[in-house]
Amino acid sequence: MKKNWNLLENLTRCELDKDFPTALSFYKDAVSKNIHLNHRHFNILLSLCATCLCDPKAKPIDNSLRSDIHRIGYKIFNHMLASNIKPTEADMTPLVVIAATRKKGDIAFRLVKDMRFYNLCPTLSSCRIPLSFFCENLEVDKAYSVEEYMVSMGVKLEEKEIVALLEISALYERAEKVYSYLQKLRESVSCVSETTAQILKNWFSLKSASKMGKLDWDVGLVKEAVLKNGGGWHGLGWLGKGKWKFSRSRVGSDGSCSGCKEILVDVDIDLAETEKLAELIASLSFDKEITATFRNFQEWLHNHNLYDSVVDGKNAGHSEYGGFRPSKLILVVKELYNKNKSPLAILDDQHLREVSKAFPAFLNQWRDQQLFHSAPNGASDWFCLYAAVKRKCLIVTNDSINSNPKFLILGNNFFLKWKEQYQVRFSIVDAAAKLKMPPPFSSVIQMASKLN
Repeated sequence: MKKNWNLLENLTRCELDKDFPTALSFYKDAVSKNIHLNHRHFNILLSLCATCLCDPKAKPIDNSLRSDIHRIGYKIFNHMLASNIKPTEADMTPLVVIAATRKKGDIAFRLVKDMRFYNLCPTLSSCRIPLSFFCENLEVDKAYSVEEYMVSMGVKLEEKEIVALLEISALYERAEKVYSYLQKLRESVSCVSETTAQILKNWFSLKSASKMGKLDWDVGLVKEAVLKNGGGWHGLGWLGKGKWKFSRSRVGSDGSCSGCKEILVDVDIDLAETEKLAELIASLSFDKEITATFRNFQEWLHNHNLYDSVVDGKNAGHSEYGGFRPSKLILVVKELYNKNKSPLAILDDQHLREVSKAFPAFLNQWRDQQLFHSAPNGASDWFCLYAAVKRKCLIVTNDSINSNPKFLILGNNFFLKWKEQYQVRFSIVDAAAKLKMPPPFSSVIQMASKLN
């Protein structure tokens, strides 16, 4: 056990120093002495295999060791398998890196796909290696194959990967692919980098870009598609032909563009995403009693659809000194009412009792106007979120929502996009509620409504 611990200590020091040659000597010595290696030992060794090839700060290795690194990496990996240690993605990714540095992109991609044999689902950290290799080496169809595999595995591209695919597609004048990756860029990135902007400019400056597009289209169909997609984009492909004009402009606080003179819109999630999000929220697990009450709430909500905003009563009445202050909640509801944002306040049963005790007249008024609904203790935030999504209402809360452990499952792109457009934050200043409304427009790539 002591020898095992000393080996780990030595390898950890090598890891910090990025010293593969010394780590390899420790490994060979351990093998010769039949010292048992655990998962951590193998992980450090495999990681250093890749580090010595890619990290300029790593301790230099001679040409002999460099040319033999792939064989050494596989030997260590196979030793780990022989020790009945199940590999993780972090164990296999160094082998992918080694293959890519040896200009073996096909092997790198095969290794990523081979992760399935160990019941592993690859993530962006491993998939981006063969994708980057094929893009950098202009192997466009192989790059598309990697991307298709990533989509099939649920791996989401980030700006760097999308732009690499967009650039190579533009180089090979694959107009439909450019359109597809432009859409992915729009879905994933709020503001593009300078590098991305230049790549887009290069594409729109090509003659092939001016030749692509339909000459005739149904304006009504386009408007319907824009509405279905949540605004700002129709998704019907290139419309119109001719030379593109590329220019830089400023966007005002109201969303007005100084270049095209149009107003950027508030881009919502599309109808399919809205239904999917509502179903996802409804499927969250609670105890049987709360779930039964939620089903009744769903039915009630179906018959009451005149609300513009939903108030998280527990959060709105939360006191910075602890406890619950009904007066804060009342100020928030009154301010929404004054702004013609017809509110529905949802409160836990215990907080509803506190409001009833402190302000019975207000509660009676709310009851007459159907401005509130109760929820089982601890479930009001669930009811609020569902009502806001299902009814496409503003949700009034200072809660970050997705940090709540119950809602971690919602941490996907379209939920964050929905939250940006629908969450209203508030503060209480001089005995009055001040509402911070969502931005009037979305910072995403948008299509001009005039289609010119």
